[in-house]
Amino acid sequence: MPKINEFLALRRYLDALFPLDTTELMSGLSFRTKTRGFTLTEIAIVLGIAGIVLAAIWAAGAAVSANSKVKTATSELAFILDGYKNMYSANGVDFSGDVTCVGVTAGYFPPPMVQGACTSLDFTSYPQHPWPDLSVPTYVSVRADSADQGIVIKFAGLPQGACVQYAAQVVNIPELLEEQINGVKKLFPPLGSDAPFAIGDLTTTCNKTSNSNNVVLMFKGR
Repeated sequence: MPKINEFLALRRYLDALFPLDTTELMSGLSFRTKTRGFTLTEIAIVLGIAGIVLAAIWAAGAAVSANSKVKTATSELAFILDGYKNMYSANGVDFSGDVTCVGVTAGYFPPPMVQGACTSLDFTSYPQHPWPDLSVPTYVSVRADSADQGIVIKFAGLPQGACVQYAAQVVNIPELLEEQINGVKKLFPPLGSDAPFAIGDLTTTCNKTSNSNNVVLMFKGR
């Protein structure tokens, strides 16, 4: 018992010498456990990286969309060409002049291209390609060339990039006799012996930045 009393007396003595403020102690602990926020530099770095990633995604999406349109236009061209070849073989006569509306009526154009009733030489009513633009005439027309017994298909109002990609793609289609881009011609057998446009040439030839490039192709009709 005397030892307990001595211990309690010693504790009271020490408490008197070194008083403990628990409020101050907890405040100190709280201060040391606060979470540090992001600095402006760190936030700027994160936003910069996010911007780069989004730009890369957008560029990849644009490239996929552009390639898809070229493939669509190439498929449309094959469909149109097949229809007009049937027209030549079924009738056994030479045609001449604009035969776009004849083809629309006969179903020689894929339905998504058709804008409704077709009026001859009214280009706003002509079938539409995958690059529509309200600021310039954009359409697809077909003309029969009786002299060379050819089918002349015109894609009018192409953007510069589309002109390059599409012109490079269609040169591989069989029975292509002539390729004309903005008035510059390449003639292939039996009409001529020109080499196809190189990519560098196409970049120069598809030189209209106002989405008004024209690609004209003539195929063997018979």
